[in-house]
Amino acid sequence: MSTPSANPRTDVRDRTGGAARPAAAAPRTPSGGPRRTRLSRAQRAEQIRAAALELALAEGLPNLTHRSLAAHLAVTHGLIAHYEPDIDALRAHAYTALIDAEFEAAAAPALAAPTATAGLAILIDRMSVSGREAHAALWLDGWTMGRADATMAASVRTAMDAWQDMVESLLTRGRDAGEFAVVDPAGAAWEFIALLDGLNAHLLVAYPGPGTYRERIATAFEHRLHLAPGTLGSPPPEQARARPAPAAPQPAGAPETGQASDTSRAPKSTGAPGCAAPSPAAPTPSRTATEGDADDRA
Repeated sequence: MSTPSANPRTDVRDRTGGAARPAAAAPRTPSGGPRRTRLSRAQRAEQIRAAALELALAEGLPNLTHRSLAAHLAVTHGLIAHYEPDIDALRAHAYTALIDAEFEAAAAPALAAPTATAGLAILIDRMSVSGREAHAALWLDGWTMGRADATMAASVRTAMDAWQDMVESLLTRGRDAGEFAVVDPAGAAWEFIALLDGLNAHLLVAYPGPGTYRERIATAFEHRLHLAPGTLGSPPPEQARARPAPAAPQPAGAPETGQASDTSRAPKSTGAPGCAAPSPAAPTPSRTATEGDADDRA
């Protein structure tokens, strides 16, 4: 009688010609699902911080909690609390990283423009368009949460200092070149930033309409700098008008600390160079809630 052939996918024959033996099964969880690949401590910490940036931008800083992160990554609340015990510090980190990315995306082309007037027009163009509502909401979240959270308040002030210094340096350059009739670049920079702050609130409710934002910001500042009407309202050249989305912060090994102010007028980083870029969520594992985890005010 002939012997049935072995199934090559489930049987492994001994090299000496012995009987077939079952192949080793893939690791399974108690519920029967595939076992999740274990991440190193550094990988897990980076994954959590990347997810924090995603949630902050998509759902707002108040909705960034231990529990929302656990649900987003399909892990336990206790695991998130173990890696990020201070949710306020994590919110401030996410705010700083995201606001810093938008700042760098706006400041670099503005300061590289051939004239200060062109640079100011680039700033107006970039900050007064639809599509940046999520970042506008972050600014408002930071101001609101900063009332009761000293860490967040410090992060917001650092971001505002960077904008003040960058715009002031642009206006000083224009004044020295004879482009602007302005005797107080610091005061004019403060006024310009106040206009953008108000615009952040208007963007969130589309008031009075996205098509009016550029003209309204430009007209006010043309008057402040004694420029001819339309000088800043006209869109800058196409190469200057390109508005790629702010690049997500890239993973780095440096700690998350805001950079100290210096006396130069070069744009300053507002945030944490050590934040990780958003990465795909981990495969969804079988999970059970961890009992007894401390509440995170979710």
